[in-house]
Amino acid sequence: MVVKDNRKTPIFDWEQGEFATDLTGRVKMATGALAVEQIILKAQHTIRGLFLVYAADPEVVGIKGHTYGSDLREIRKSDLPLAAKHSELERAIKEAVIYDPWIRNVSEITITHRSLDEAEITATIDHIYGTDIVTFRT
Repeated sequence: MVVKDNRKTPIFDWEQGEFATDLTGRVKMATGALAVEQIILKAQHTIRGLFLVYAADPEVVGIKGHTYGSDLREIRKSDLPLAAKHSELERAIKEAVIYDPWIRNVSEITITHRSLDEAEITATIDHIYGTDIVTFRT
């Protein structure tokens, strides 16, 4: 099913750590599958509970009430056995995006450890525009 709409999201340059801009200084916007990829990456790279702007209730302080973001960094740095850590990472990857109305399913998650501090994650994401394989590092 092809969805036609005008939903947009800003494009973030993950290597530079800032929003991508055009020659006039305006933030570039993404639509369609590229917008979904930006939503996925932002959710995975945002630490759940760290930013009050993402709290379900602005009066909530701390992690209680925060639904947006991911627990990937906390899990990766935990002392869990490797098999348990992989299971928790898969859960966190799904939890970070499955609430989003653009996302239908997250499957085929592969986690490759690059070092003690870094992992590369690949997941198949079914969304309103189709299915894509998204890869990111954490």
